[in-house]
Amino acid sequence: VVAEAMSVLSTVSGTESKTLSWGNNDLIVYVTSQSGSVRTYKITLNNVRPTAPTLTGGSNSWVATASTIKVATAGTALSGVKEYEYYKSTSNTAPTEDRTITGTTSSDVTISDEGTTYIWYRTVSNNGNRSIWSNANEIHIDTVNPTVTASVSGKVATFTFSDNVGISGYGVNQSNAEEPSYTETSNTSITWTASSAGTYYVWVKDKAGNKSNTSFTIVSTAFCAYNVGQTWNYDYTGGIQSFSTPCNGTYKLEVWGAQGGYNGGYGGYSSGTKSLSKTNIVYIVVGGQGNTISYSSTPSYGGYNGGGNGGDQQGTRHNGGGGGATHMSTTNRGTLSNYNSYRGEILLVAGGGGGSGGWEPSRYVVRKGGTGGGLSGGNGETHLSANSVYGRGGSQTSSGVGGTFGTGGSYPNYSAKSALGVVLIYGIGGGGGGWYGGGIDDSSGGVGGSGYIGGVTGGTTQNGVRSGNGYARITLISIN
Repeated sequence: VVAEAMSVLSTVSGTESKTLSWGNNDLIVYVTSQSGSVRTYKITLNNVRPTAPTLTGGSNSWVATASTIKVATAGTALSGVKEYEYYKSTSNTAPTEDRTITGTTSSDVTISDEGTTYIWYRTVSNNGNRSIWSNANEIHIDTVNPTVTASVSGKVATFTFSDNVGISGYGVNQSNAEEPSYTETSNTSITWTASSAGTYYVWVKDKAGNKSNTSFTIVSTAFCAYNVGQTWNYDYTGGIQSFSTPCNGTYKLEVWGAQGGYNGGYGGYSSGTKSLSKTNIVYIVVGGQGNTISYSSTPSYGGYNGGGNGGDQQGTRHNGGGGGATHMSTTNRGTLSNYNSYRGEILLVAGGGGGSGGWEPSRYVVRKGGTGGGLSGGNGETHLSANSVYGRGGSQTSSGVGGTFGTGGSYPNYSAKSALGVVLIYGIGGGGGGWYGGGIDDSSGGVGGSGYIGGVTGGTTQNGVRSGNGYARITLISIN
């Protein structure tokens, strides 16, 4: 064996071997047999380590999907790059030279491990030399949804969150499909106070963007000591009563006017709804039934809250006073007639019925009082016909004869002549109180006063539904 670069002549026989050493360069070896034939061999020695690649992919942000690590800048090797080895770990401690590799790849590797993973690459050359390990790339993957539970005490809900990597935010709404706005937090327990009753959803989001929600219910009694359907009832007292709103909500308001005296016309009915808050007070004035006088020239006084007086100048017949109206208002100004300049403060009114009365020279006849309103009071029976100009009821814009806003026509203030052209004053029934009071007519039943529903929503009225004194009721129909 002749090693040209070393200028050494060595001989071997049989199957002997010869070890040669030299630097990082090419060595040409000439082999000559005993027969004189020559073979030439070129040997390249390479003990230079390849360079490590640089990597892309992954980050210190959490994601909910697999992450692919790519070779951004390839490693180099004198003998060429054969492959890359990679090592992954949940620790960021760099691998040592003798670290057992996780796997090999030509370039990319996809990491789907839950949690935090660190990955390093190194280059392997064609002659088996290995580079040092690359810098680590960090991957955070979380595909597990967070969990949330809700416990409720009154109007306060307590939320408990858990997640394998950490919470990033929560939100509350009333939808199971549309996400709310999230409030950032890393806390695992949050308290939240509702402003109204209902079914809610608490949503939670983790650092990777995974989401979950659960429902919880805030019952109406958390905001109010009363359940929907609770009623407050108001009988006649002859004075002003009040309702202090116990909780925010919508209430149904109902009022019944009083009946006229001497079996007079029944009082009317009005109702509607009103949204009220705890700061509101509703004032209630319940009308009284008209009185009855028999065979006396003393007036039969009208009922409380606007009922007109009945009368009999001759003192030979029965007669009844008009029934008082029942109303609710937002202020305390007393009876309805005091609101003539403050009508916007009235919520609703039920008109009182007209008192009965009457006389004819040939025989005694009772003239029935008109019914309370309703938008218009009912006409009383008259000694001539129901079309008497003096026997018309209160409306939304005007009173009958002798009536005014809030007050029915009254004896002995009656001065208009009857349809006969004379004033006999036999058995006059007093006009019913109302938004506008009912009128009166000689020897006739008084006319009913009108109701009013302009201060409520969805108002309704009826004529002639209440006997005796008036009445009022407030019902809680929903809680805000």
